Amino acid sequence: MKQIDKDTISIEWEVDVRDVLEIRPDLTKKKARAVLNWLLHNHDEDGAIYYDDIYDACDLLFPEQKKGKQK
Repeated sequence: MKQIDKDTISIEWEVDVRDVLEIRPDLTKKKARAVLNWLLHNHDEDGAIYYDDIYDACDLLFPEQKKGKQK
């Protein structure tokens, strides 16, 4: 979080290990950027973005492949 001015703070999410790629290490950096971009334009009206939102956006944009026996 950082102070923008005396009346404004900003919470930042990053593509790198601390945020998107920590949740979904299988994504490329380009895909992680797409997740952040989607969140920027589609998050809830309250203005907050939570880890659950990142999980959901990752799964929406890039569903995980189910691992199991191949027939």
